[in-house]
Amino acid sequence: MKRGSLFIFSCFFLVCTFLFAQNGSVPALTRKQRNVAKWNVPGGNYSGITHVRDNEYVLVSDCDRTLTFYNITVDVDSLDGDVLKVSYKGKMSGWTKVTDVEDVAFVPFLNTFFVCDEGRQCVEEYYRDGEATGRSLDVPESFGVRMIYGNYGFESLCYSPHDTLLWTVTEHTLRGDGERSDASNRRGCVLRLLGFSPVSCELTNECLYRTECPKVRKAGRSYAFGVSAMTALSDGSLLVMEREFHVARRYLGSYVTTNVFRVCPDDVDEEGFLRKSPLTSFKTKLNVTRRNLSNYEGMCTSVTLSDGRQVLLLVSDSQNNYGNFFYRMKDYVKSVVIDLREVNKP
Repeated sequence: MKRGSLFIFSCFFLVCTFLFAQNGSVPALTRKQRNVAKWNVPGGNYSGITHVRDNEYVLVSDCDRTLTFYNITVDVDSLDGDVLKVSYKGKMSGWTKVTDVEDVAFVPFLNTFFVCDEGRQCVEEYYRDGEATGRSLDVPESFGVRMIYGNYGFESLCYSPHDTLLWTVTEHTLRGDGERSDASNRRGCVLRLLGFSPVSCELTNECLYRTECPKVRKAGRSYAFGVSAMTALSDGSLLVMEREFHVARRYLGSYVTTNVFRVCPDDVDEEGFLRKSPLTSFKTKLNVTRRNLSNYEGMCTSVTLSDGRQVLLLVSDSQNNYGNFFYRMKDYVKSVVIDLREVNKP
C-alpha cells in the first residue's frame, strides 16, 4: 500500500473508532453466514435457539404442532469465532400441542426449557424430552391474544443467569400502545420487555423499549417489523435483535435488515425508555445481483474465545426452504464476536 493511501486509511480508521466510541457502541465482528445444508442439517422453520452446554444447542420450529426440540452441535473457531461445523443430533418430541413456537430458553439450574408460543401468547416449561412440566409464566391479561396485532405476539425469549430472570417481549406494539408500524406509519414500535422469575413464574420487571423506525417506503407482498430475538450477556445486559422483512410484490427487491442493540434493564432515558447501544447491523437481499435473503429469528450466546471475547450465534428461518427455481431461502447460521471487556468499561 502506498504511503498516501496508508495515511488516508489510518485517518479513516481513527475517525470510525471515535464515532463508535461516541455512540457507545459495543465492539463487534460479524462473521459470514453459513448454510447448514452443507453439513446435512435438515431444512426447517427454525425460529429460536438456546445454548445448553459446551457445543450443544437446541432449536425450535414455528411450524410444529407438537413441541419438538432439534438437537445440534456447533463447532466454533477458538481464535476468530467463525462457525466451522454444524451437526444434527436428532430431535425430541413430546405430546403437548403447540401453535406457533417462536423461541426457547434453557434454564440450567432447573434443567428445563421455557418456550414461547406466539399463537397462544404463553410461555411454558418443558423437560428435555419435550414433555410439559405443567408450569407456565404468569403472563398478564394485557398481553393476551386479543391484545396483539396478528402474528405479532411473543417472538423472543432468553434467560439471564445474572439476575435469574426469563425475559420476553412481543414482536410488535400492543394494540393498547399504538398503531402498527409499516409503510403507511413509519414510526418505531413501543414495546414492553418483561422479566419473570423462572422459580415463581411471577412477573418482576417491565421495561419500555422503542424500536428504530421502519425504512420501507411502499407496501409489498408481505411485511414484518419488530423484535425477532433476544439474548442475555453475563453482566445482566440484554441484546435485542430488530428485524425488518420486506417482500416485494414481484419478489425481486425483497430485503431483510437486521439490527442488534444492547440495553441495560436499569438504564433508562428521561422518557422512561431503555437506552440503546448499537452492536451490529447487516442487510440481506433478493435482487438481480444478490441472492442471500435470510430471515434471522433466533439468537443466543455461545462459547468464549481464547482471548476472552464472547461469541453469539444467530439462526435464520428459511420457511422450510421456501422459494422456486430462481431462489430458495436457506437455513443459515451466523456468528457475531463481541468483546465484553470493552462493554464493561466505565
